[in-house]
Amino acid sequence: MPYLKEILDSIPAPLNAVRLLAFGPAAASQPHCDPKYALERGMVRLHIPIVTHPGAVLVLDGTEHRWQPGTFWYGDFSREHLVRNTGPVRRVHAVIDTLLTRELAGLFPEPWQEEIAAADVLFNRQHTTAQRATAALPISLTLPSGFMDFGHDTPMEGHSTVVRLAERGDGLVLQAGEHRYALVPVADGEYRYAGWSEQRTLQVRIDHVVLHARHGRALTSQHVPLPAADGSRADA
Repeated sequence: MPYLKEILDSIPAPLNAVRLLAFGPAAASQPHCDPKYALERGMVRLHIPIVTHPGAVLVLDGTEHRWQPGTFWYGDFSREHLVRNTGPVRRVHAVIDTLLTRELAGLFPEPWQEEIAAADVLFNRQHTTAQRATAALPISLTLPSGFMDFGHDTPMEGHSTVVRLAERGDGLVLQAGEHRYALVPVADGEYRYAGWSEQRTLQVRIDHVVLHARHGRALTSQHVPLPAADGSRADA
C-alpha cells in the first residue's frame, strides 16, 4: 500500500502502531475511555477514514462525528467515546497511534495550536541518532516498581525491584523478573520504552542512571547509583 506508506512516512512523529480497523454493519462498541492517549502523557490517536457511511458514527465526549474519506483527524480518545455502525457497509479507518511532537502539532489548525501551546501537554522529541549509554553493560540496578507500571502516572513510587539492563541493537533491554522491556534511544544516552512516550525515560551515565518522569510540562528526576562492580559482566 504505497500511498498509505507515503502518508505514514510524512507524519513528523514516532509511530507506535498503525492498523486498518474495520467496523461491520450493526456493530456497536460500549462507551469507554482510553486513558493512555492523553495529551499530558504525550500520546495521541489519529484517524484516516477510508470507507464509511452516514450510519457510521463516532460519539466522542458527547458529540457525534461522521469523519469522511480524504480527511485526517485527531480525537482525544482519553475522553469517553463509542462507535456504532447502522449502515449497510463496513466502516474502515486507518488508526495511527503516535507520540505528540511539536512538529505534529504544527499540522493542526492555528486556533488549536494556540491552545496547545499554553496547555499542560507532553511534547516528545523527534528520534535522532542518540549517543550510546556510557556505562559498561550489562548492569544490574534497583528501580522503583512504578517505573515498570504503565497503569499509573507514578513511576518513581513502589517497592524496590532489581532489574538487569543490557544492550540490544541500537537500544537497550530492561529485564525485571520474567518481564522484558525494549528501550529505544531518545538523545544523549536517554531511552524511552518502545511503544510508550517520554513520560518515563532512563538516562545511562558512567556511574549512575537518571530516571525521568514527565506528566504534561512537569518533570521529576531521580538518580540511581550503579554498583561498583557487577559479576555478571565477566561472562556477558
